[in-house]
Amino acid sequence: MKGQPASWVILLLLWSCTAPADGIVALTELPERPAYAVISSDYLTSSVGVLGEDAEPIEANWLDSGSAPPGLATALSGDVTLPTSAAPSGELALIDRLGVDIITRLRIPSGEVVGQYHTSLRGPNVSAFRPNPHDILYLDRGTLLVSRSEPNLAPESVRLNIGNDIIRMDLGNGEIADRIDLSSLNVRIDGETIYARPSRMVARGALILVGLARLSLDFMRSGPGAVAILRADDSSPPTTLELSGASGCGEVRPVPGTEDAALVTCSGPGFVDEEVRRGGAALFLIRVDGESVRIDLEYRAATDPDRPGIWGSAIPIDEGSAAVIGRDRSGEEAYYYVDLRTGEHRLIHAGGAPFTLGVGSFTGTELLLPDAQRGIVARLQFAGDGEFRPLEPIDLQTDHDLPPREIRRVQP
Repeated sequence: MKGQPASWVILLLLWSCTAPADGIVALTELPERPAYAVISSDYLTSSVGVLGEDAEPIEANWLDSGSAPPGLATALSGDVTLPTSAAPSGELALIDRLGVDIITRLRIPSGEVVGQYHTSLRGPNVSAFRPNPHDILYLDRGTLLVSRSEPNLAPESVRLNIGNDIIRMDLGNGEIADRIDLSSLNVRIDGETIYARPSRMVARGALILVGLARLSLDFMRSGPGAVAILRADDSSPPTTLELSGASGCGEVRPVPGTEDAALVTCSGPGFVDEEVRRGGAALFLIRVDGESVRIDLEYRAATDPDRPGIWGSAIPIDEGSAAVIGRDRSGEEAYYYVDLRTGEHRLIHAGGAPFTLGVGSFTGTELLLPDAQRGIVARLQFAGDGEFRPLEPIDLQTDHDLPPREIRRVQP
């Protein structure tokens, strides 16, 4: 596609949009530029809300697939996520994953649709492929990197539709310009291919760090933990930083206040009992030094039986600490403060049932933690030394009471 709004998005936007005289469809203009976006979802429909710099709601239900009139196609599925790193100033980007496989760019605060982009080639002579995009990273305003988790095993697949890769998208024409093949980072275990399955990405210095989920085709088997290392300015083959003893290391996030540090979250292998999974669960603070990447600090769930298991999301607070979703031995889910330097951990927000706490953010003074079970975004004031003071939570009151699942910064 050529960067123009797709018909299915126009249908969605009709319920809450205005149509200027020139025919361009835009969302209702926001009264101010947001600093954070919140994805709320029941895994069938999703909504996007926005918060100000003070974390107060600007619009709780700015874009909502669940509010589309009956009979109209919806733009947002139940599997929508935000980029790890914010889009360039004045833009909000949304990633619709497996089955929709589209990137949407909106101007903020105006709400104008910049464009929607398919993350696979389409056409009468191209075999169907669901790439399952996991993250995007702007190299500049004209070039976008997209991590595509799903491999395409169809023998007739064209080169740009193979998947298990990073694609370069030309935002000028909305087309896939090239791909970075990550198949060299696959591993074989007992004769079975464990695919690299790239997920979250961050830029640190001249390098790009990509978390690798390393899973089999059916997701049932996990491979050894690793982060892919790419150069943004050339076509050198990807290399890896291997994370010994860990697995499920798809999440990478930049550490606030640094240009060279990132936090990698490894949740351990899936579809195994809790003790085996805990054995592969870990956090790694990694640092880019010129052309090399090293591990500075690590925290492993299995080191101490009192440590909680790690379940897929951690929020970097500084160069040695994070807020982590974990589970205790009873299976109760909670956010914990973790000091990677000392190994200390402390419960800071109790959740409840599994999969009810979502991906949160740190504002520099507050933690913002989506809590789907309570239908709120919890706010914790950072008091230093691992201490947090609960504040009044944010109640988004979205249409259809969709619970919050993810909150990320949308301003660089």
